[in-house]
This record gives sequence, structure tokens and C-alpha cells, in this order.
Amino acid sequence: MTSAQPQPVYAFGGFRLEPRSRSLRGPGGPVAVTAKAFDALVYLVEHAGELVERARLIDVLWPKTVVEDNNLNQAVVALRRVLGDGFIATIPGRGYQFVAPVTTLTLAPTPTAVTPRRRFRITRVWAAFATMVGIFVVGVVLYAMSRAPIPPTTVRLAILPFENLSPDAEDAFFADGLHWEISSAIVRRAPGLDVVSRRTMQQYRGTAKPLTELATELGATHVLEGSVRREGDDVRLVLQLSDGRSDKLLWSHDYPRKRQDTMALEAEVADAVATQLLGRKVPDELSAPPTNPEAYDSYLKGKLALRELSGYRAEREWRAAEAEFSDAIARDPKFWRAYLDRANVRRLLIANGYTHSVELVAAEQGDLEMARELAPDEPLVLVAEAEAAIQSDPAHALELFERAEARGLTDAELLWPKVAILLRLGRWHDGLALLRRLVALDPGNGAQLDIAWFQFMWAHEPADALRVMDLALASQPGDKHLRWQRAQTLFLFTGDIEPWEANDDADVTAAPGAITFEEGAAAIAFFKSRRFFGRYAELRRYLDAVRVEALRNVLIGHFVVPSVGETPVAELRGWTDLLLGEPDAARNDAEAIRSYVDRRAASDNNRWYLTLLLAEAELFDGEPERAMELAHEALALTQSRDAIVRAAARQQAAYVLAWAGAGDEAVAILEYLVGATPGLPPAVVTRDPLYAQPLAGNERYQALAKMLESQMAAVELE
Repeated sequence: MTSAQPQPVYAFGGFRLEPRSRSLRGPGGPVAVTAKAFDALVYLVEHAGELVERARLIDVLWPKTVVEDNNLNQAVVALRRVLGDGFIATIPGRGYQFVAPVTTLTLAPTPTAVTPRRRFRITRVWAAFATMVGIFVVGVVLYAMSRAPIPPTTVRLAILPFENLSPDAEDAFFADGLHWEISSAIVRRAPGLDVVSRRTMQQYRGTAKPLTELATELGATHVLEGSVRREGDDVRLVLQLSDGRSDKLLWSHDYPRKRQDTMALEAEVADAVATQLLGRKVPDELSAPPTNPEAYDSYLKGKLALRELSGYRAEREWRAAEAEFSDAIARDPKFWRAYLDRANVRRLLIANGYTHSVELVAAEQGDLEMARELAPDEPLVLVAEAEAAIQSDPAHALELFERAEARGLTDAELLWPKVAILLRLGRWHDGLALLRRLVALDPGNGAQLDIAWFQFMWAHEPADALRVMDLALASQPGDKHLRWQRAQTLFLFTGDIEPWEANDDADVTAAPGAITFEEGAAAIAFFKSRRFFGRYAELRRYLDAVRVEALRNVLIGHFVVPSVGETPVAELRGWTDLLLGEPDAARNDAEAIRSYVDRRAASDNNRWYLTLLLAEAELFDGEPERAMELAHEALALTQSRDAIVRAAARQQAAYVLAWAGAGDEAVAILEYLVGATPGLPPAVVTRDPLYAQPLAGNERYQALAKMLESQMAAVELE
């Protein structure tokens, strides 16, 4: 008999890890984890305190095997789920680090029997035979694969904006509207066909690029071109489909129609294109097209207006789009798509802070009910219902999306909200995988790219965030804000502030006066940059010039949290006064915040935010104990909310706690946020003076900052 070598056992944070028996025990007993997650934990614990590169960990877990990064992500997520926070830190752009203290124990060696020599020889014979069989099987498989046909690549269609040949300038909307609706119909009615986003294709209007170059740029196998001429009651649509790789014309068709017949063109064209590219006809529409041509015109005008709208546009522009859909409904009360789009306008008016009207919420729900009654099984209706439920019940919203996908939903533009749902439910790896796919399908959708940037930032994925900014800059190279945002990304993950300062937009330094929403967004950005730049007096002068009480903005820190209301200017002034060391001025800000909150209607969506504002008011008024009490109350209100709201509340509460004297509690929140998803970029923790100034003497903060600064120094981003 002989003895095996002593086996190490590791203890950390109430857990006991035994690699030999492949067991993990926690404070409550045995803990189950997947095999790969267990192997990852063993390797990370064995290298505790070290930066373990992603590539090295993948090679350890899947030696000589090509796997997607998502496999590793899932293993780490599984570990964080059972261990909790404070054990595994993400090093942005690099890998992971086991940060909890580890104690190494030793198990007594287990006696093992000496294997008889004869048995060993038999085993070697069988091993050799098995190896020969394995080689033969692999050879057969490889030969079969070499003889099998290579599967075709995905059919990917780019639909160029239709050329308008109408003699009347007022009919120009019709060509754009018809392009939008036919593109939508092809996506909706031809599942299995990959279609480049409509918004991305708008960049190619009137392009002089050769078709093959355009197709290569978009990764398209086929290109559909068309022209529209509308004169009186006559409409003519001419289409041609070409091979994007050879520029060979594959199919063309002329559709002369009377105006009242054009509304059925969507399904007819979708059927023809699907037949050409997929070799099969598509199913019939689930519901009938509109019957009134004037209603269709109003609908197209509203749709095109909605396409151009964002939270930066004036409310009257949103109301104009709403009016077009209302006109379409008045002319055709069974026009279910008009109900859907009017509901969308009304939802976005509320989400973007234009109004908090209870009546408008009821009107939105009424539109959705009408659309559901008219087209109960239509995927677009399910998507609209899902979007309405994202904040109140994200789990139900996801269920609705999955039902829509089961019904054939594949439209990239319509799938963007699903990313937000997955992120709110904490399913970050699923959400980011979908996000990367949508960015590839919809690289010209500026509004969504901006949101994608935030989502990648929350997930500690700076390389993806920079890639998104580069895509946006490719279509808008002169956009100062995009350059500012890209430089900010570099700073937040590397600590290099020079590019950010060099790209600082001087336009926002103008006195804002009666501020617009766009200027409100600039004011929030100015508050962020000037405090990081240390230019507090300049910031205070800027805020003194603001002539409104609150800024209509949906940003809280680095998180996008819609429907919490405006940002009171007094809040920004109060923090600035603390940084300037002017407590008397901060007390005046406290009174202004209380006055603002008293006049706001509290709801399930904004109650936690209003409570945090009151916590800040108590802090500014020199009442730290009451400030801490309200901060804890606000955090408790978010316990049943989604991951994004919880993270936003933690970030804001940490400001209050740090200044109120609860330094260790504030640092504990920051330790969580730098390793969690959603979480904070490292430079926010180390360089934001709202944390750094009150926590400067806290040893725990000093250790955290030292670790994060070291990590940032090792990050390589361009």
C-alpha cells in the first residue's frame, strides 16, 4: 500500500471547497454548481488575488476546444449566483480575479492500493485498441464531412430606400412610407430571411456606391431596389432584386395600381420576395389591411414622423405624429396598426417625461385593448403589450415577447426592447448576446446605438461600448457628443482623462436660460464632466444661469431609468455646493428640493427616487442621521424592482451615505457595484469627487481605489 499526496481544501467567506471530492459547502450546507463552474472556481481560488485572463481560463476549462465567450460568462454567472457578491471581480477587458481572502487547509491523504502489474498491461492493450478505434471513427466522420455539401450562408436582404418619382412634392412621403411598410411586411411575413434594419438602410438613400460594394458593407447576399410614382389615383411601384455578390439581376416586377389598391401591396411584395429568396410562399396575413386610402396616408405620415422622433424633440412634434394616427383611426376605426402606433407615441410621451397625465396612460391602454381586439394573435400587438409592461412586470413582458417570437417575430428593430427586458431581469449574458446580434443587424440605428452604449457600459464591456460609438460616428462623423461620449468611455475604464477634456464640447457652456430638453441633457452631461474635471466654480455659475426648476431627463448617474420624473436643478446645485464647501448654500438647495418633491405625484415607478431626493435634502440641510434613514428607506423600496433600478438606487444612496458619515456602508455598496452587472465603471468609484472627497480617509475605500487604479492601468483600449 502507498499513500496519495495530501489534498488541499480551501476556505473562504463561509464556504469550503474540496477539489478532490468535487464538493462545495456553504454556511447552509452543500452547494450545487455545474461541472464547468466548479472547475472555474477551483482555478480562480488556486490563483486567488491574481488576474486570470479570459483566454487562459477558457483554455483551462475547454482545452483544445473552440468555444464561445458566452460559455465562460455562463460559468462565472453560475458561480456568482451561488457565492454572492464580493468573491469574483470582473477586470474590464481582461478577465477575472478572486478577491476574497482564501485559507488553504489540507486533507489527510487517502490510502490507495497498488495496481497489479498484469492489470496495468491489460489496460494498456485496451487503451491502444480504443485509440485505434477512435482514430478510425474520426477518419470516417472527417471523410463523410468532406463529401457532404457545404450548407449555404444565411440569406441576408438589404432593401434600399425607394426612389420617389412622383411629380407632386407633397406625395414624397408616400415612397418613404411604402418602403418602410414593405420592408416591415417582408420581415414579418418571411421568417428565416435576414433583413437589414430599415433605419440602417436610410443612410444609403441616393447612394452612388456600386451594388456589390454596398452589399459587402452590409454583409448582404441580395439587394432589393425600387421606385414609386404616384399621380392622382394612379400608383406605380417598380422593383428589382439582384445578387449582391455578382450584381446579377434575379427578378424584377412592375406593380401598376390604383391608389385604393396599394394598401394590399405590402403582402403581395413580401410574398414575391420570399418566393424568390426562400423558394416558398409565406402565410396569409393574420389581419386585413386598411380599407381607406386617406387613412393609410395619415398612417404613413405618422409612421415617418415617429421614425425621426426621440426624447430630444419638442413635444409638439410628438403630438403631431399622434394626431396623424388619430386621423387614420377616425377614417378607419378597424385600422389596428394605427392604434398600436398611437399607443407607442403615448407611452413614449410619458417615458420621456413630457407628461405624467393619468388620462394619457388610460388612453394608451385603451389603444392597446382595441388593437388586441382587432388582431388578437398578431405578434406586433404582443410586442406593444410587452413594451407597456417592461417597468411594471418585466417577467410578463418577456413572456409576451417570447409568444410574439413563436408567432414569427424576427424584426431587429422590434427586438431592441427585449434586450432591456433581459437586462432588467438580470439575464445579462442573454441580453448582451441579443444586443450584439441586433447591433450587427441594425448598425445605423443611432438612437438604439446610444442605448446599446449604456448597456455595454453597465456590463463592464468597454470594448463593445467603444465599437458601438465607432459605428455611430461612422454615420455621424461630425457629432461632437458622440466623440465626447467615446472619450468618456476611455476615461471610465482606463482613468485617462485627457481625451475626455480634449473632446469636451464648449457649446454646453452657454447660459441655458429657459432650458430645452436637449439643453437639459447637456446640463446633466456638464454636471458630470465639470465635477470630474474638478471645475466646481464653473459648474456652479452654469447652474445659477438655469431658469427652470427641473430638467426633463431620464438619466440617473450612469443608468437609464425612465419614468422617474425630472432632475431638479437644486439637486445638482446641492452636490456642487458640498464640493465647494458652502453648507449655507446647500441648505437653500435642500428647501428647493423639498418644494419640488412636495408637488410631485408619487407612483410605484418614482417613489424610491423621490425618497432619495428627500435624503439628499436632509444631507444638504445638515441632518446626516435622517439622510441615512431615508437612503435606507429608498433602497428598501427597490428590493422588488428590476436590476437596473436597484443599481441606480445603490449608486445614488452611496453618495448620501458617504457624505453622511457611513463610509464603510458606502464602500460596501461600491465594492458590490464594481463587480456586479449592472455595475459602475472603475473610474466612477475612484475619481468621482462625490465619492472620493468624503471617503478620502476611509481605509477600506483606499484599498478599493488602489486595486481599481491598478486594474485601470492594465486595461488597453483605443
